[in-house]
Amino acid sequence: MSISRALRNAALAAALVVPGTVMAGAPAAHAAPAGCHWADMGGSGTVYVVDGRGSKLTAGHVYQQFDYCGNTRARFVWDNWFRTTGHPGITGAWVRVYDNSYSDGRYRDSGEYGSTSGPEVTTNPISVHSWGDNAWTGEADVRVTHNGGTSKCIALSSTWDYHVGNAIEAPTTGTCG
Repeated sequence: MSISRALRNAALAAALVVPGTVMAGAPAAHAAPAGCHWADMGGSGTVYVVDGRGSKLTAGHVYQQFDYCGNTRARFVWDNWFRTTGHPGITGAWVRVYDNSYSDGRYRDSGEYGSTSGPEVTTNPISVHSWGDNAWTGEADVRVTHNGGTSKCIALSSTWDYHVGNAIEAPTTGTCG
């Protein structure tokens, strides 16, 4: 028998003899989550772009997210086909993502990123209770350059109220023409 096993058995025997003794390394009754993970809350807002032929293309979706550790963020995911394929008349596309506080107009801003920068853009996390608010909305402001100029559009995720646990406003779409 190894020394560590003998010590463990001795500790277990002592814990059984002395009432109220807790063994070191015993699992806690209410363990914390193993880790935070991001999940979409409510519905996503869709961004559409009209190409040089008049076709309406899906550019991407904006989401409101929660990490199950008390934080929120906004996330925009480019449509892979839109991001990686050339389209008639479109010379570039960029997005700026906001995580908007519902009640007082404050927000987190991602900065502007082009579609070739990567498949998604997120804001930095912030506590769902920051600034005394409990409801948050993801916003995607998209700018598209065409052969003839620039167009802009905005899409919003649903507004998620973390106090009541549901969406209080529906998502909206945006179309850049």
